Amino acid sequence: MQRITNNVCDKVVKLAENETEQVVENFRRRNQTLGLNKNSPVKLQMDGTYQSVHIKSRHEMGQNASQAIGIACENETDNHDINGFHLVSKLCWVGAWLRGKGYDVECPNHEYCTANTNRYDPLSEKDLGYEIGKKMAKLDLHVDYCTTDGDAKSVQGLQEAVQEIFDPLWSVNRLADTIHRGQSQFREVLEQNLLSVCSNELQRPKGMILK
Repeated sequence: MQRITNNVCDKVVKLAENETEQVVENFRRRNQTLGLNKNSPVKLQMDGTYQSVHIKSRHEMGQNASQAIGIACENETDNHDINGFHLVSKLCWVGAWLRGKGYDVECPNHEYCTANTNRYDPLSEKDLGYEIGKKMAKLDLHVDYCTTDGDAKSVQGLQEAVQEIFDPLWSVNRLADTIHRGQSQFREVLEQNLLSVCSNELQRPKGMILK
């Protein structure tokens, strides 16, 4: 199965890149239909996922994942087509087998390596955003707004890539995800001592505004 995958993986990557280019061209045609500049900035939504339910491990030091994937979708239409993606993988059975035999090899600097990062490097959403930004820059696609999680740094990486390639003064504005925002507000309410708040309200003299 590994050999078959190696034979077709380049074609699958090329097919995915061609499909992404087609999505970008459709977006530009849509802009022209609406009377806008075909190279108008696009609004994105971006998120990352890991090859683990929990990114932290209670039993071992470091992250509890060996793969991470970041996906950026356009937030202009109801289709939410994918405009950019990037996979970071530490998995390489060839490197693991060679190290088990006593050879001093490190991924991804050996032949037939399937990893694209070192096994000791941390997985980061900021790095995912940076790589996605570079791929979108090759398509000459600008981004002005991006919706992400409140704790994610992917927008920062995306902005660094855009500033590096297009304009050092270009700014990508982050919009908060409504779901995570609501969950954060809910957690803040649960952490409040409602008993003390109600007690202070009852002890407040009538007509006095509680600051």
